[in-house]
Amino acid sequence: MKKAFTLIELIISIGIIMVFSGMALPRYNNYNNELKLKKEVKRLVSVIELAKKKALTSDLYDQNCSEFQGYRVAVGTYSFSLNFLCAGMEQEIQEHVLDSNIIISSGTGNIDFPPIGANVNIPIGTIRLRNDSISKCIDISITSIGIVSTNESLFGC
Repeated sequence: MKKAFTLIELIISIGIIMVFSGMALPRYNNYNNELKLKKEVKRLVSVIELAKKKALTSDLYDQNCSEFQGYRVAVGTYSFSLNFLCAGMEQEIQEHVLDSNIIISSGTGNIDFPPIGANVNIPIGTIRLRNDSISKCIDISITSIGIVSTNESLFGC
């Protein structure tokens, strides 16, 4: 006598697998969107830290610059960039476009780091990144002298 599965047993087994897959897929998508948001926060924080370090060390992006004024992080709704400031001119070094469904909902503007850290005054206190597909946010805090911190916890917004 051969042992085999009946059609009913196969249908029930496949049905159970589909139910569990249907429950796991939304959680996976939610987790994936949370990771995308955290990745963008880390990218923005690293660009801010890079601008601060380059300005503190007076690292000249353009060696022909005779009037170095520092570095700027220009924060927009859908992107941010690292810029070199020389003699009243601004030269973009790198631009980062945010991942889809992620926007900067508050804290847009310019963050300027003057040479050697002299007279640092940063008007933006908090930058909030939001992932619209999961309606969650993360804040990046910047003190007036340029100390950057973030809480990895997501919150509803």
